[in-house]
Amino acid sequence: MNALVHRDYSIEGMVVVDYNYERMVVTNPGVFYGGVTAQNINTHQPRHRNKALAKLLMNYQLVDRAGMGVKRMSFGSLAYGREFPVFKEVHDTVEVTLSAKAIIPEIFVRVQGNPTKFNLADLIIFNSLYRVGYMDVTEIMKRISGLEANGWTAIKNSVSKHGELELCGTNKGVFVRFKPVWANFFQVRKALKISQTSAKHVKLFDYLHEFKEASNENITELLGHKSATHTSAFLREASYVNRKGNGPSARWSLTTQV
Repeated sequence: MNALVHRDYSIEGMVVVDYNYERMVVTNPGVFYGGVTAQNINTHQPRHRNKALAKLLMNYQLVDRAGMGVKRMSFGSLAYGREFPVFKEVHDTVEVTLSAKAIIPEIFVRVQGNPTKFNLADLIIFNSLYRVGYMDVTEIMKRISGLEANGWTAIKNSVSKHGELELCGTNKGVFVRFKPVWANFFQVRKALKISQTSAKHVKLFDYLHEFKEASNENITELLGHKSATHTSAFLREASYVNRKGNGPSARWSLTTQV
């Protein structure tokens, strides 16, 4: 239905659906319209080349409201533990490829239990962590960048909503992981080892992501250390932060700002 309502009827050809056990590919005549591209299709405001047709299909409840087609395709694919749909232009056509591989039962069961609790960012996180168990938040932010304006906020919201997830930190960075009690359910192959300073790493990352930089004094107060010496030792071991300057004027920031 999405292909039929968006195709360019000034071009000869037809909507083509190719299917095998690996994938389904839908191709329709015409390129993207109204500023929409393969890169921004998940966030761009809906544009209708065929406004009368779109209105007719909505009146007959054959399609949802404007802008829901891509979201439904994406949610439907991710909710089964499949890959995110891939959109591209090929020789004056728009082509979307959807994975048709077998579902991941663990993802499917959790989503079907309460589908309204999940958004696309949540599903990408769950699929990214399946079997792997944990992932650096900077990598997750890259994966959801086309869906969320503030990736770090989206990650924190996901963790607060879903009891299977937690934030934890090490000297190498901050990670989202499945809680140990859920490790077997999601077939986690290798657990992330954390120390008693895990919460401090998360708190520091959160502060630097919001304020961009901080002094030793700021961080000492933030982490509740008894002295700046303790803070300096903590920061020297943290590879995800950079220091600019020396002494009391030194400032600390994240190595990678996403």
